[in-house]
Amino acid sequence: MYTIKRGTCCLHRYSSKIVYLERYFSSKRVLYHDNALSAGERSKYSHAVSSTDAIRNQLELDENLEGFFNEDVVKNVKRSNTQTKSETNTTNKDPVSMDPSEIPIYDEKGNCTTPGISTFKSEKLSFVENGSSPIPNERTSEINEELKGDQVKNATKDNNQFTLPESFSVGNLKRFLDFFHNGDSPDPNKIPANAKLEQFVDSKLPMVFISRFRDPRINLSIERYIYNHLPDAKKHQFAKRLVLYRNAPCIVIGKNQNPYKEINLHLANILQIPILRRYSGGGTVCHDLGNVNFSFMAGKSLFNRTGFTNILIKALNSIVDKEYANLEFPKFPLTTNAKGDMVNAINQRKVSGSAYQLSKGRYLHHGTMLLNADLHAMSGLLHLSPEKKACIEDKSIKSIPSPIQNISMDPELFEYCCVNSFSSTYGVPSFLHRSTKSNLLDLKFGNAECRVMKLDNISDLPEEVINEYKTFKSWNWVFGRTPKFKLHFKVGEDLEVCLHVHEGRIVEMETSRADPSLAKLRANLGNVYFRGSEVSCYVEDADIAKGFEWNIDQGVHYQESLGLQLN
Repeated sequence: MYTIKRGTCCLHRYSSKIVYLERYFSSKRVLYHDNALSAGERSKYSHAVSSTDAIRNQLELDENLEGFFNEDVVKNVKRSNTQTKSETNTTNKDPVSMDPSEIPIYDEKGNCTTPGISTFKSEKLSFVENGSSPIPNERTSEINEELKGDQVKNATKDNNQFTLPESFSVGNLKRFLDFFHNGDSPDPNKIPANAKLEQFVDSKLPMVFISRFRDPRINLSIERYIYNHLPDAKKHQFAKRLVLYRNAPCIVIGKNQNPYKEINLHLANILQIPILRRYSGGGTVCHDLGNVNFSFMAGKSLFNRTGFTNILIKALNSIVDKEYANLEFPKFPLTTNAKGDMVNAINQRKVSGSAYQLSKGRYLHHGTMLLNADLHAMSGLLHLSPEKKACIEDKSIKSIPSPIQNISMDPELFEYCCVNSFSSTYGVPSFLHRSTKSNLLDLKFGNAECRVMKLDNISDLPEEVINEYKTFKSWNWVFGRTPKFKLHFKVGEDLEVCLHVHEGRIVEMETSRADPSLAKLRANLGNVYFRGSEVSCYVEDADIAKGFEWNIDQGVHYQESLGLQLN
């Protein structure tokens, strides 16, 4: 899920290497040239381009490379090739199968990158987080030319097996990826102008909102704002919403859950993992950048636990084991279990959990999709010993552990599949007014069209979102909102304690014997917050105070480690 380092909030394993498609087109522009190479480097790589045979091999793969070789040698190669073609009937090689490993490739700054596709693992387009597009605008026409028919070919495999379905729409994928990183401004020479969230949140038409923020509190605040402003479905039947976002490592509990019984607070404190309480029900989940969250919103009359899930499963199952542009596609089919969760259709391991909220004539379906999450760290953060759980007596909603599994899919490809599924099912005929805003994109699938809004600038968010952010950051909401419970523990050899907690405060205390060091605490029952560091200040015996602090919350630093605002 994330690198186990104190204070780390990003996935270090997500590389910024240029993927094969980038290498291929970069090779057309900045292959062998004197300005990019020092004398030593030219000598080192001279064997790759000095021979006529080597140049012939490269030009056979891509004739556009001829501008990077000696003009006289190229003429000789062409003359030789003309004679060879008259004798042999050759077929064109698929450019997607091209192997440029015989010659060095240089980036825009003239730095040599490691040649050879074989040295690149599946580093994935989707992990580009620096704002650069994996498929830049100026190369789109070249890609369309090279990948005619929107088919993925592999020289060593059956082409039909890897052909993407027509409904997938590779053209829309390219537009989506480019928009995701660069925006949809029609004129690249003009300063991009973003639309504000509040301008479109109450749109009467279907809309997709994709957040580029990684702060989980911001994302949950955006989701909450969009849900609260969903138009009345009885009056506006097309007003449906899909919200997509990825969070930095965090733990999210359901509205009516007890974090003391769900989370390894000691480990969360060490790793500085934020804890959030959402407004919807369901169990506790861990998020990281290898996990994508989707939220489907519609009128209450359309509520169906597996409605959007089944639509999404159909789209994902249609691209199992496909190949395209070095993207990582799902490796196994999915289905739903009795609870409505998405699971591996082969071994029934859960890949996506669900939570729901119904209020004010509308409903929200939360979904979490495990793509490349750190399942080991996730398991540790949600693991408590049976003895620890037995110490807490309550009636809160319990999480039900399930075997889980990643589907090993690129996050942006999954997000595109979500947009495709939503637009194809709930889109409207093509009568949308075209926008010139750089964070808006209109996508058409068949006869259905939908607008996508990208959120990546804090100034585009209304004050209501910022206020909601403060709520998610509040200790009163995250811990103080816990349903009433009792905590049993033992201090020293013979002092047994039972604390009654309600609305974040200790309202009653039972002990196995009288102890004068607890007199101050007893006198302030109802006013003392259920926080170890605070309770210990009301206990006069140092050893007993330490026992209280540890048993209450393992000495969590709510502000420094969890980033919460204390009341």
